[in-house]
Amino acid sequence: MDGAAPDRRADLVGALWMVAAMAAFAVEDA
Repeated sequence: MDGAAPDRRADLVGALWMVAAMAAFAVEDA
């Protein structure tokens, strides 16, 4: 149980970072 939280947090951070990067590229292209 304790080991699942860090993995989930890492996945969430990775997803948010990916979305932020995509948004940044979209703004630069616009």
